Amino acid sequence: MLAGQTGGDEKGDYAPDMASQVGTALKRVVKLLGEGGAGPEHIVRLTWYLTSRSEYEAAGPGIGAAWKETLGRNFPPSTLLYIEGLVDYRAKVEIEVRLQGLPREALPASAALRPERGDSRILCRAGRGRPRQAGRYQQ
Repeated sequence: MLAGQTGGDEKGDYAPDMASQVGTALKRVVKLLGEGGAGPEHIVRLTWYLTSRSEYEAAGPGIGAAWKETLGRNFPPSTLLYIEGLVDYRAKVEIEVRLQGLPREALPASAALRPERGDSRILCRAGRGRPRQAGRYQQ
């Protein structure tokens, strides 16, 4: 699992609109996957935490363009949850990623890896590329 990625950039700034934040979050996801030897084809589920249904719906075309640019023609199942807010009040979206089929030897030494059922692998990375403290993964 890739820890939730928000739409904040490397400086910690957030664009004011939902589509831009989704684009930034998806770019962060793809970058971290690449660091772990994976790509969008390894994604088996996305969980989106969104702060506004109306903003999400209005941003549809921009989100579609960001998706095409980052994930291409990979369309894993997604769950969208509308929530009151995120830890950083400027964040409008956080995206968690579940991976499968990632070979152990492809991971960087800094990644926390825990085997799942079958050949699933869980990659936990906190935002900004720091390893997340290993804990028991709950489904």
